[in-house]
Amino acid sequence: MGIADILEQTEASRERLEDALEGLTTEQMSAPGVMGDWSVKDILAHIAVWQSRLVRLLYQLARQQKPQWDMRDVDGINAQIYAQQKERPLDQVLEDFEGVFEQVCLRLEALHEPDLARRFGDANLAQIIAANTYEHDDEHAAQISAWRSQLPPEEA
Repeated sequence: MGIADILEQTEASRERLEDALEGLTTEQMSAPGVMGDWSVKDILAHIAVWQSRLVRLLYQLARQQKPQWDMRDVDGINAQIYAQQKERPLDQVLEDFEGVFEQVCLRLEALHEPDLARRFGDANLAQIIAANTYEHDDEHAAQISAWRSQLPPEEA
């Protein structure tokens, strides 16, 4: 899969995630229980932080700096993200969620095809991008949709 395909998948998955969010109230987005104790807001903050890590990696590559990418403790990183982000207001989380996505797309457009094969531990860059963009958005869109399907009809 080339950069154009990755970008297309990334944009399509973001649309699916936004479809899953459509019509949710502030209260619904802030209510725990979507994914364990996490709310929709917590999930969006989590996505934004992972995508900001990806932006940093892509920036470092573009600057020919030594990229930093550590995936040794994903559960620990996720717990840390949740703890750091859970008290942030929804409007700030949404702003980051949207702004970081714009940066991801800009960084993807600036990539060179050979970069996709670069290895970072057990994964190449294409796999890291997939895991932090379209695969990640689709995973959480499905969770949010499943949660919404369990809401009373007047709240869904």
